[in-house]
Amino acid sequence: MTQKLQTLAPTLMQKLLGRNYKWWYVIEYNFKLSLAESWSAIFIILRDFLPLVISITIYSNFSQSNEFLEYFLIGNFLYKMYTLFADIAWEVSSDIYYGTLTNRLLTPSNYKLFHIFSCVGGNLYTTFTNLLILFTLLISNQILPKFNFTLIFFFFISCCVYFSIDYLVGSITFWNRATSKLIEFKSQLVPFLSGGLVILGTNSITKSFVYLPFSFLVHHPMQIYLGKYSPVETIYVFAGGIFWCFALYFLAKWVFKMGLKRNEAVGL
Repeated sequence: MTQKLQTLAPTLMQKLLGRNYKWWYVIEYNFKLSLAESWSAIFIILRDFLPLVISITIYSNFSQSNEFLEYFLIGNFLYKMYTLFADIAWEVSSDIYYGTLTNRLLTPSNYKLFHIFSCVGGNLYTTFTNLLILFTLLISNQILPKFNFTLIFFFFISCCVYFSIDYLVGSITFWNRATSKLIEFKSQLVPFLSGGLVILGTNSITKSFVYLPFSFLVHHPMQIYLGKYSPVETIYVFAGGIFWCFALYFLAKWVFKMGLKRNEAVGL
């Protein structure tokens, strides 16, 4: 007597994504994992918003511009979207430090994509909550975000810049295993250098920051959004963003490649 084999019907996501369903699984798994530490996520949200509250309080008392609130709220709305990739440096550094890098590189999956989707899933809850809070603040202050195609296009350039910076910092672990403090320092410094917590270009010190790659995360996109740049200036800013995007990406790739020669494969 033969027994019929029972096959499970593919889910909707499996039908839609096909072979790429594995990335959805990575997002789903890390999202559920992040919910296991709900109190930690709440403290992360409070930690992220405290500097913003301080900046808004300071500028509301001293700034002569009436656009500071719109600048900070929409600017940080953009920045919180970048933080979907905020753990890339930690993931790369952890792989190098604990010796799991070789195992991951031997799997038939793209190493960068794995960590991108892993971080997206792990940060999805906190990022969505942050965006919801910021959107509520925008509506309560009667600030309606305007659709801006130029800003949307610039967003993808900024994502590349943010990812490359994180990937580069994480790769430094090949040369110095004690990079945890460096990653924490980067996480605290980037919001300031990007213009997310201070308005760049207001004095001789911050004017020099507008040429750094960090300024393409918040400062330059918000200047475009608020109409501060002429068409010619906008083209120059786009050119600068594309330059930093490619320069940082290939620099991070080169540093990672050079670091592989120092990989001791501990943990195999």
